[in-house]
Amino acid sequence: MAHWEKEKDIVWICPNDTKGKVLTIAGLKVGLPAIPPKEEILFHDLPKEDQKWHREELPEELKEFDTDEEYQEAPKEFRARWDAYILKQWERRINGVWFYNNGEPTYLTGTHWYLLQWAKQDFGWGDYLEPQAELEYHWAACVADPRSYGQNLVKNRRFGWSTLAGNDMLETLTRTKNANGGIFSKTSKDAQDVVFQQKLVYPFNNLPFFFKPLTDGTSNPKTILSLRAPASKITKNFKKRIKSTGLHSMMRWFATANNSGDGYKFLRIIEDESGKIEKPNTIKKMWQVRKRCLEIRNTLYGKCRMGSTVNPMDKGGEEYKKLFFDGLLEGEEGSAGRDANGRTKSGLYSIFIPAYRCIIYDKYGRSVVEDPKEPIETIDGLMTEIGGKTHLNNVRDSLKDDAVAYNEEIRQMPFNIREAFMDTIESSVFNIQKIEEQRNYNDLMRRKDNPVLKGRFEWVNERFGDVKWVSDNKSPRFKIVWLQAPELRNRREKVGGAWKPMNGWMGVGGLDPYGMDTTEYGGSKGAIYFYNKDNPRAPQNTFVVQYLHRPPTLVDFYEDALKAAIFYGYPILIENSKYEIARYFIEWGFGHYLLSRPRMSVNPLSKPSDAELRKKGIPATTEIIRQLDGFTEEYINRYVGYDEEGNIGRVFFDELLEDWKKYDPHKRTKFDATVASSHALYASKMDIRGAYTPEEGGRSAPLVRQFKL
Repeated sequence: MAHWEKEKDIVWICPNDTKGKVLTIAGLKVGLPAIPPKEEILFHDLPKEDQKWHREELPEELKEFDTDEEYQEAPKEFRARWDAYILKQWERRINGVWFYNNGEPTYLTGTHWYLLQWAKQDFGWGDYLEPQAELEYHWAACVADPRSYGQNLVKNRRFGWSTLAGNDMLETLTRTKNANGGIFSKTSKDAQDVVFQQKLVYPFNNLPFFFKPLTDGTSNPKTILSLRAPASKITKNFKKRIKSTGLHSMMRWFATANNSGDGYKFLRIIEDESGKIEKPNTIKKMWQVRKRCLEIRNTLYGKCRMGSTVNPMDKGGEEYKKLFFDGLLEGEEGSAGRDANGRTKSGLYSIFIPAYRCIIYDKYGRSVVEDPKEPIETIDGLMTEIGGKTHLNNVRDSLKDDAVAYNEEIRQMPFNIREAFMDTIESSVFNIQKIEEQRNYNDLMRRKDNPVLKGRFEWVNERFGDVKWVSDNKSPRFKIVWLQAPELRNRREKVGGAWKPMNGWMGVGGLDPYGMDTTEYGGSKGAIYFYNKDNPRAPQNTFVVQYLHRPPTLVDFYEDALKAAIFYGYPILIENSKYEIARYFIEWGFGHYLLSRPRMSVNPLSKPSDAELRKKGIPATTEIIRQLDGFTEEYINRYVGYDEEGNIGRVFFDELLEDWKKYDPHKRTKFDATVASSHALYASKMDIRGAYTPEEGGRSAPLVRQFKL
């Protein structure tokens, strides 16, 4: 039977325990059944070019029967001719089938075969589509895996997920005794009309008699599909059979509310459009209730099938995003891994299938992703010269003059998880299109040659002397994308007894401090960004250093900032509301490393008063904040994403891009990265008197790992 092989961490989905090819789907190792002998594979007797999925019609002699009871009344000799056929249908339903698809042995799970062969939909009969088959493999593994509460798919438009989800509940509940199925959606009407009526009741009424169990007699139920024997027996002869075949199972939809379904024990749950529930703090609470409905003590009894497109972040998208990432398995970007019980944080296994795999199919139902070398026939009987990527990119290109429509097209037909959770332009202060273009580029680039290094800065010999960079992937404090040439590092000179940085001509820093040592109650992180100005001898107009961290004490944070400033020789601009960092720099002889407010100065050797300390940095006045936001907006429009000539921007810190996306000027204190980076941009506009130029022969280095700008 299907099972999880703990030693190899493979979930085998063959009901007969045969073992074949192993696929890795969304981080989960899924073992397919072994390929059977050729003569047991459907369509083996057809020419290769004619081998593709097609359903078999119900034999004419069986079409006259509406119920199994009617069939049982037929002459014994008649039933003897057809019992083997009916048994074969049940065998395929349980075990799945293999068919040749253009010469390739292809497996359909029993549930998927049931859909394509017998579960007629309101749109007619479905086609074999490769991404759906892959999703069904993953689902079968979720069902077989004792660690999984089920599957969570971030979907694209018209994928067919609700058809697959409804079909699984129908197939499972119509062969299981005393079981419950619950349907939930973003609204009660969606749960009733879109899923219950269209995806369960309609196909149920069109099932062949040998797959249709007894119901309570209602042919078009509005709330509950009850698989119970009728209240009154049809005839005396049927009494025994009705008694033995009534499943006493039930499928129903529930109102959209936090506690809906509480108290039920569900074998199957459908959670439709969970990413579109706008009421705050709803998705998490509802899922916590539903999880309990799938358990018997510490054992999972039932499974949930969750699928959704994604609302804007402030209308349910943010909550659903967290739920999705809490279900990513190890090896998937953003995964939180498994807990000590082997379960993901959400309990579900998350999966995403790119839209470009779901838009153009060849006549065999295989995804056409890249442009074919020669025109090919599609599953719709048309000819195409392009693949799914080109088709969708053409649509995107046609909408680039309409930022809102362009943004919505990407959100509805995403290429990757980043795009699936892209926010709407209306909900972002800055140009989200540019930010997403940069994020997508960073994702692709990272697979080839990641320019981001992680590590920390350390004193070379003595404290407050020279500083060195130490790479460290385990407990890093900094991320960098550029290291200066050795002769440009640690460049400083003493002016009036205090040290002054010598590379202000090249770059500057921005810093957003936090206020207390303790982290018991959370709070902001310390944020630092170093920015290279418009100088041809270094990667220009580029953020090259990032620090988003909250060390145990404020002194640790101050010293981290100082070490980075000494190493790069860059002055830093701070917000003067938390001026203790200024006291620290001045007392240790590095007052010149903090930029003063325009037209103000502080003696770097004296012990200044609080009022004098406030002259370091800039105040968070309404006018200053407006300027900071303006500089950030200008920078994003010019240097983030693609410009008019097709050149990509130079922001490689994804945390900064994400902070820009969410930035709310009315809740500015929550956005440490945005504040610090805006300080760096503000500093780059300041006239830094006495900024030194490099010595003759001085040179700069490219981005780390030789990434070329």
